[in-house]
Amino acid sequence: GNAKNGCPVSYFKAGKFDSEGLLCMMRVADTARYFWHNYVYNFTDRIAQAQAKDPNFVRCEQISVVDLEGLSSATLNSEALDAIKIMSWVGSFFPETLHRTILLNAPSWFSMSWMIIRRFMDPRTARKIEIYSSGKERLVELIDRSEVPSDFGGSGPSTDSEIERRGQREDASSKHRTVASLVHVKKHETKRLRNWVELQVGESMAIQVYTRSITGVLVSVYNDCGDSTLIIAKDVNKVDVSGENLPYSTEIHNQIMGPGRF
Repeated sequence: GNAKNGCPVSYFKAGKFDSEGLLCMMRVADTARYFWHNYVYNFTDRIAQAQAKDPNFVRCEQISVVDLEGLSSATLNSEALDAIKIMSWVGSFFPETLHRTILLNAPSWFSMSWMIIRRFMDPRTARKIEIYSSGKERLVELIDRSEVPSDFGGSGPSTDSEIERRGQREDASSKHRTVASLVHVKKHETKRLRNWVELQVGESMAIQVYTRSITGVLVSVYNDCGDSTLIIAKDVNKVDVSGENLPYSTEIHNQIMGPGRF
């Protein structure tokens, strides 16, 4: 939605972010492309939408709301801090595009981490960041309550329901759905996913595997027909074993067809 001054507002639930999952898909250095894309495309689209909503809106700024509920101190590891450095560096190419950042539900330990994080930031940017142990009252000062999602203390649709509605619109047009799982596997260990995928008649499934394993992994797919029947097994091996935990991926192209549970 938009704030009372017309600025577009974005929401991020940092406590649900999993850096380990991200690092299976890309290196920390690769996040620069994401932040750049966010400024060049997503941000300009949001500004255009705000101007279409209110022709008198002339700001080129946004408000970011970050919910820290559920964030653990272990989440702010060296990789996360490196990503924050990159985000701050990319943001320096787009000065004065931030109106305000509101950090909600900050845990007691976060004040020490903030002392480290703000060193990476431009002082002008750091002054625009507000930290609250709750902070929902501050949101309704900046944003009409009807525009604030219900899971952030307002009366608007929750962010979870908006994601669900968007997914339903995509499903209706593309008939495509995604199931994602993060799995920790030790060497010579076998783990079985608990979330079975059910396919109807005419549905098919492809599997994308992302990993940082140095030794490679073996992925097996089973059909739940009483005693599980092996459908396919595939080795996902790293071509260049450099000793680094660099991410790599492969897609299992074998057409896995329904009906069945897999």
